[in-house]
Amino acid sequence: MSGCQMKLLDLKVRERYPRSHAHCDKFLVQCSDSELMIVELYYGYKQVFMLDSHVKDIGCKRIDLYKVNLQDQVCQRMKSLPEDCAIFLSYPENGFFYKIPREDLNSGLVRGNTVYFTERNDKRLCAYDIKERSVRVSLPCPNMGIDYYEPQWIRLPLHSWASADDPQSEVMIASKQIMLPSGSSSACGGWNNVPTDLLCDIQSCLFGADRCYFRLACKAWQSAFSNSNCESDLQLGNVQRNHRFPILVHIGSNSEQVKFFDPVTNSTSTLPSPSLKGTEPIVRCSKHGWLLISSQGSSSELFFLNPFTSERIDLPKMLCHQDGFTFSSPPTSSDCMVICYTVCSTYVNLYSIHRGRYGWNYSSAEKKGTHFKSSYSNPVYHQGLFYIMGMNGNLCIHDPGPRRSTKFMSLPRSPCASIRRAHLLESRGKLLSVFTGPMGRFLRVFELKHTTMAWKELYNLEDTMLFLSSTSLLPATSSGADISGLGNKVFLDRFSGRDGIFYSLATRKFHTFWSGRNSSDWRDTKEYTYSAWIEPNLEKHTETELRWFPAEDDEEEAEE
Repeated sequence: MSGCQMKLLDLKVRERYPRSHAHCDKFLVQCSDSELMIVELYYGYKQVFMLDSHVKDIGCKRIDLYKVNLQDQVCQRMKSLPEDCAIFLSYPENGFFYKIPREDLNSGLVRGNTVYFTERNDKRLCAYDIKERSVRVSLPCPNMGIDYYEPQWIRLPLHSWASADDPQSEVMIASKQIMLPSGSSSACGGWNNVPTDLLCDIQSCLFGADRCYFRLACKAWQSAFSNSNCESDLQLGNVQRNHRFPILVHIGSNSEQVKFFDPVTNSTSTLPSPSLKGTEPIVRCSKHGWLLISSQGSSSELFFLNPFTSERIDLPKMLCHQDGFTFSSPPTSSDCMVICYTVCSTYVNLYSIHRGRYGWNYSSAEKKGTHFKSSYSNPVYHQGLFYIMGMNGNLCIHDPGPRRSTKFMSLPRSPCASIRRAHLLESRGKLLSVFTGPMGRFLRVFELKHTTMAWKELYNLEDTMLFLSSTSLLPATSSGADISGLGNKVFLDRFSGRDGIFYSLATRKFHTFWSGRNSSDWRDTKEYTYSAWIEPNLEKHTETELRWFPAEDDEEEAEE
């Protein structure tokens, strides 16, 4: 075509996020006749491992948006989309911008400020909520054959295939009602007039299924709870009283607000955190009531945060593109040590720092033929050593002593096939591992037998509870508490609607306390990216305890 010309533009990017070693897929989306947008999907694995079978379930961790100004040849970073707009992406690198009509937005079938996308060679449909920084996973065509490759989006008016007036519509909204026998309303008698504040106070003392049954006692109580905020009110007083159970912490796009979720009461709360002002935080790990956080807007900022008191401890700067992080003890203690690692093709890089030190210690260890593939999970500090678990269940053991030695082990061998995620934790002096399959089709717990260096499966955790997220795995015990039925369960960072999901080792299925979910996988659930379970810690600390470096006066005395 003689009239066509092609011009290569050198676009300048303003306020770009720091480059990451994670695998990134880029899409060019046309917003209008004169506007373009670049969408970058970052996954929880490196480019070198993008063909590994296990990386699909690690999934998308973040999405970056850039608006293209063709006249000035500049890309400007966007923090969000309009609330009535969405983006649909499909491979290979195709996508379109969608202005959602009001009637379709009210229907809830399409969400604003959301990016919809599919994975390569995968049936799942993912929806990334930019404001929440969460990913919803669904399986709209579970019976699709295996000869699919890369599905493509097409635009159709929603009313052309889903009509509320059509009794034969393929889209149905199910609701569950509690039917009371005739005359039952009089049985409630004066209970209909119980003040809502009193109902909320009583509910705050109930947990799990007991809370559910209490709410369903009569229609008046159901109405009272649905019209009040007590269901989602998680007070610091309640946190202090129920301190024995971890709470899920999530920081969305509004970095100055921290969201908490208590799985036992199924309640949520949002608290301000002035210490996060001006940062774009990514939660890396959680221990001892503290979060270790890096800043997405800066490639070197790393700090501890107590989300309950908003106390912050800054660490020396370093590159934060690592596979996993952990720390040995509370950051206010003198013996606290932080370690992070990254796995390369032939070696592993490790960085460590002690409290009071200004610089990071670096060491590198060769695999020497050992097949050790990163699980992208956090290390565990156990009996003075740091244990890093590979995707196949084998271990890398790092001694942080003066010699800083690292040993790779071919054992223990992989305890099960089709592993998609692997996690390691210490519970009651023992090393435990949790492995999950594709879409959560299995969740299995193992204990390490040091004599044989093999994983032994645990079919019953008894009174032990596990709290699992992509950045944390914490144990707890239900013994001695006035709560029954919590043991032998693994609580996840996933949600079905507003209800937290847990896995029961007794039924081998996923459940919720409130909605009655009973499923063999985690389809149609939402996962918060970079969320973490944390042990509530309301203890206040002195200014000296919150200083990672020694005071200037102490530093001058040390030099003299």
